[in-house]
Amino acid sequence: ATADVTLTKLNEEINSHARTQPALALEAVMVRDDLAQALGAEVTEGSPAESAVWAGEPKLSEIIPAMPVARQHRALESYQGTTENWPQDFLNLITQVPARLVGDCVTLLSEGGHKDEFKEELNSLINHHGASGELLLWLAKEKSGDYAALLTPEAFGAMLSAIERETSDEKRASKLRDFLLTDANFFDLITSGVDVEVVKDVVRAIQMSTCFEGMDKRSVLGKIVKAHPEIQSFITHGDKDKEEKKLVDSSLIVSWDSLERKKNDLEELMQKRIPANSKEIEIAREYGDLRENAEFKAAKEQQKVLMALQAEWESDIDRARGINYADADTSTANVGTRVTVTNLTNNEREEYSLMGAWDGDPDNNRISYLTPLGQAIFGSEPGAEVEVQLGDETRRMRVDSIAPLAS
Repeated sequence: ATADVTLTKLNEEINSHARTQPALALEAVMVRDDLAQALGAEVTEGSPAESAVWAGEPKLSEIIPAMPVARQHRALESYQGTTENWPQDFLNLITQVPARLVGDCVTLLSEGGHKDEFKEELNSLINHHGASGELLLWLAKEKSGDYAALLTPEAFGAMLSAIERETSDEKRASKLRDFLLTDANFFDLITSGVDVEVVKDVVRAIQMSTCFEGMDKRSVLGKIVKAHPEIQSFITHGDKDKEEKKLVDSSLIVSWDSLERKKNDLEELMQKRIPANSKEIEIAREYGDLRENAEFKAAKEQQKVLMALQAEWESDIDRARGINYADADTSTANVGTRVTVTNLTNNEREEYSLMGAWDGDPDNNRISYLTPLGQAIFGSEPGAEVEVQLGDETRRMRVDSIAPLAS
């Protein structure tokens, strides 16, 4: 009698939550059935079944992760028995769930005779950089299994994209990144048997990526050198080129105000615009076939723009040297000075305010020191004659006087 009361109570809870909390209702069905079996009791005819929960068409991507881990595989099997479209639904699900659930989906797809369809979908996601970090983490961990052939330099490129795309979710991004940092054989596997130029492409991708910094980046490059010692000279040469470029570029002279604005712009980009774009990608992915999905392609193109912008602004901020214009040295034409020159072609006098990298306003003769005209007069003393190429015109000028901006 006690068992009947308990089972009846569970049935009431299942009916009550089937539409509003389908994960809870599905779990309750499983608990009821397990309890009935353990007690040797029968579930009465007409009691709500698992199929009743699925009949409400809850989102598979929401209900499965919400289930207790121990019951998730069983929940997938339950869904599998309710619709003929389960293979496509599982293929859609693999980009939305943790790596462990990806494995469950793949197992059921393989057992159901849909392994080739999964391989085709995964290959497409890799080529279009549409795979989630969790899906790629599962693939990376399956490196000795049936899908090892998909672990290629292209797959690694998709992994970098996934990590960069998921920066707003540090936990998700760090799982794949940590695996790449700690697995001893991954880079040996993805570059095994490939041309040295392909290995160089992998090195370039790592060097340019924002996924790894400092010691982590050196650690990853070290793993590649271990697998391909011949690439050491290329990495070393690349580092030299990078240092030489830094010397050529030197630092960026900027005002403190413009530096603060740039930092605020970067923060907005990373905290708002990039996460918003990531959501757009996730929404667009739900529309279906990524190869014919215009919304997805547009969102991915925007992602490339945003990530490039982030890298550019981070580099600029790292190179920036803030100054106070009021402290400018007026012995030469420096940033923060007002420079009067004579155009030696027509003997007309012109006045320019020499500004930092981000404070130029050409319409008001406020020129960045990085512009051709700014570079021509930057560092000049009164009386110096300079030349500057402005379009098709070569202009000769004499620096007459230098004064503080404030005067």
